[in-house]
Amino acid sequence: MKRNFLLLVLLINSFAFAQTITSAEMDTSLPPMVAMRKTTIGKPFGAFSATGDSVITTEAFKGKTVFVNFWFESCAPCITELDGLNTLYKQTKNNANFLFVSFTFEPIEKLKTLREKYGLFYPVYHIEAKGCQRLNRGLGFPTNVLVDSAGKINHLVFGGAKDKKSAEEFLHNEFYQKIIALSEQH
Repeated sequence: MKRNFLLLVLLINSFAFAQTITSAEMDTSLPPMVAMRKTTIGKPFGAFSATGDSVITTEAFKGKTVFVNFWFESCAPCITELDGLNTLYKQTKNNANFLFVSFTFEPIEKLKTLREKYGLFYPVYHIEAKGCQRLNRGLGFPTNVLVDSAGKINHLVFGGAKDKKSAEEFLHNEFYQKIIALSEQH
């Protein structure tokens, strides 16, 4: 089962692209995976409990706009976007109505090493592989989700760019203004 999950993840990540899903788009000509995932917009993010430097649960999301990143170390597009995620975190970390969270199924004992190795400034939490798959709606890795203050999925992107500069530009263009607009609605 775990082997099948990892094979699926590798297959999805072999396509170095990003697919954006917003509530404004409803094009039935899209590939089934994209069209199917559009149904997640407006749905609750999902309950969870994750461990990192501390424990975080669904309760931490209440009343906040939340950016959630799903990744793992052997995922090339995931690693490509880490600098862009750092930049996005630096731009938004002082916003009291905003929370930045990163989930991985990497072993909890490895989190500190990974944060140091990749120079990550933002919090990284461990969730079992099945939990990541459930919360990212089976979209694979990387997946980035924007959750509104009501706990509902507002925006999501899956897949990734081939180079760091493109990844950073994409993350900024795709999420920064949405984060600001949603967090100002509080």
